[in-house]
Amino acid sequence: MTSAERPGLSPRARWLLPILLVAFVGLSVYRLGRPSPAAPPRPGVPAAPALPTPELLGLPDGKPALQELDGEILGTRYTVELAPSHALNADEQQRLEETVAAVVERIDGAMSIYRADSEINRLGQHRSPSVFRMSEDLAPVMRFAQEVSRESRGAFDVTVRPLVEAWGLGATGPRAHPPDERQLTELRSKVGYEKLPVGDHVLTKRHADLALDLSGIAPGYALDQLSKALTQAGYDNHRVAIGGLQRASGFPALGAPWEAVVGLRKVHLTGLGLATVGAQQAAGGQPAGAQLEPLIDPRTGHRVHNDLVAVTVVHSRAMAAHAWATALAVLGPVDGPKLARAQELAAFFLVRERSGRITPIATAEFEQVERGEYEFDAPDPPPDIGPVPAHDPGDVPGGDAHGP
Repeated sequence: MTSAERPGLSPRARWLLPILLVAFVGLSVYRLGRPSPAAPPRPGVPAAPALPTPELLGLPDGKPALQELDGEILGTRYTVELAPSHALNADEQQRLEETVAAVVERIDGAMSIYRADSEINRLGQHRSPSVFRMSEDLAPVMRFAQEVSRESRGAFDVTVRPLVEAWGLGATGPRAHPPDERQLTELRSKVGYEKLPVGDHVLTKRHADLALDLSGIAPGYALDQLSKALTQAGYDNHRVAIGGLQRASGFPALGAPWEAVVGLRKVHLTGLGLATVGAQQAAGGQPAGAQLEPLIDPRTGHRVHNDLVAVTVVHSRAMAAHAWATALAVLGPVDGPKLARAQELAAFFLVRERSGRITPIATAEFEQVERGEYEFDAPDPPPDIGPVPAHDPGDVPGGDAHGP
């Protein structure tokens, strides 16, 4: 029997019935989706515990705008991003600025080539063969710089300053003409990490004209120190950056770690430092975020010419990431990946092929970082070297390269 023959249903009823059914289903879904009113507590039955708030977890609630602060350091600019759980009042903002300014002044006073009174500039004027006493900031930087210099066989060398200035890339500014081979040969006699023995808190110049340029390591160290100071001041959720260098701590929002994009890849940056260094002579411009270093090969005295567009290193210390990225950029697209694998570095290379195509090369450690599987060793604490003057180094009579 067809619906037309069904008794008791008029044409109008048959038309309204589907509409009523749809309305009934919609009302039921609406009621199910509404939150039920909280029932009054019953005697003897404990209330359900409240969910922890972002404030209780020490995290931002996912909505506050990032607080930004920037300024100059080591002849370039830094940026601080904070993700506070609340908007900072005037007193808190002032304390934040004072915290950052104290670190900037300390690092600049020790390592800036642009300040005549900086520690490394005074070292350049220190022509005596007697021992030079280093500050608490310069000492760990120099110790690690020498380590990377040895492992890279001189591709990284902080005594490269005479060559950098000869090419017009340093604090002295551009030169009218590039140096010729005779000049480079003469300048190379003033360069060499092996001419600068470094102890725990002292070093010795074995050539009177030795001078330091820490542009390939000092900015990374500055990020480590800024991050440490911010954490100690109670600002756990932050990211600090200088050019192609970053270091992050905590979270920018609830449950979301800080991230960095490397090529077309994404890595979690919380608790890590990252450095991207671009080879200045690569054709076709620079990748976004690459740190343009004055890339001089200390072994030859020439500017770096290779097919490495950029190299990124991720490390538990931004200082280490920066120094290794600089060394790998100088070594180029063949020797760079070889050394990165030998040192078990989390490194990522972008190499320009003859066809113009960009080829990515990633170490196994970098791929583990990308997957969130790599666990970095905790950085070794600096040795207890005793009281050292912050910005008043000088001769230590009768001492040697390992201490007075």
